[in-house]
Formats: sequence, C-alpha cells, structure tokens
Amino acid sequence: MMGVLDVPTYGTVRIDGHPTDGLSRTAAALLRRDLIGFVFQSFNLIQVLTAWENVEYGLILKGMPTGRRTSVIRDILGAVGLGDKMRTRVTRLSGGEQQRVAIARAVAGSPKVVLADEPTANLDTKTGLAIIELFRTMNRERGTTFIFSSHDPRMTGLAHRTVTLIDGRRAPGST
Repeated sequence: MMGVLDVPTYGTVRIDGHPTDGLSRTAAALLRRDLIGFVFQSFNLIQVLTAWENVEYGLILKGMPTGRRTSVIRDILGAVGLGDKMRTRVTRLSGGEQQRVAIARAVAGSPKVVLADEPTANLDTKTGLAIIELFRTMNRERGTTFIFSSHDPRMTGLAHRTVTLIDGRRAPGST
C-alpha cells in the first residue's frame, strides 16, 4: 500500500501529504514515478540494458535533462561502488552488483520515500555498510525516508526506528 500498488480496505495512505485513495492507474503511476523509489529483492532490472541505462531509464521518465542525468548517474553509480561497471550489461554483473544497480536506480531521482526489500541481502559486509551509510546520508541531507524489510542486523541496528512484525502484526516492544 505504501508503494501505491494496492489499496487499503479501510483508512487512507498518504505519501508526502498526497492521499492515494481514489487515484486512477495513471495518477498512481505518476505518484510512484515522482515520489517513490523501489528496491526489489529480485532486482527487476532490464536485462538487455547496462547498469547506466537501467538507472537512466527512470530519470528519462521523470524528464530529467541529459546533462543533469549524466551527472546524477555517474555520481550514484560511483557511490554504490560501480564506477568501473557503468557500461556493463546487468546480466554480466554478479548478484551483489545487480543489487547495487537496483539501489542506484531507486535513489537516483531523489524520491521522498524508498521502499526496499532486503537491500543488503546480497552484499558483503563492507559494501552493505557503505549502502547503509548512503541511505543515512540521503536521509540526513535530502530528507529521504527509507522503509525496508530486513533480517540484516546491520540494517536494523542502524535504523532510527524499527517495527517488528510477527504473523503480520506489530510485535510488543517495537519502537
């Protein structure tokens, strides 16, 4: 529901003050494009494209000018440690590298909210910590909210707030 992919049976979901109930499919897609970044556990990269092109695609849809796009893509792929693999087709990248492309794609457009499913699951410790620091920096400097599911104690230990769910319900003691 936070990703505006499903509608609640009752209540209202607001993203950056925008109510999501009653949106047409087009309006919901535009809200997702403009306000939400997604990091899927299965990456959902476009297999025939390079790392650069996968990140660029969303920025083109947002209407970002070419010069700005170039700068953003170079910076974000460098920030996730893929500066030397920008022009590599994603099928030639390891699982951890593909995950970093997915993360770069999700944050490149400076969304208000990033929804991430196990964003460090395929990463080694050093790279995982670098990604967590990138998230923290974006939260501090841009106000980006990160909502992620994780079993990774590195992620949960550094989060400002954690909510533990057991059988779909908030567990006692969640902050």
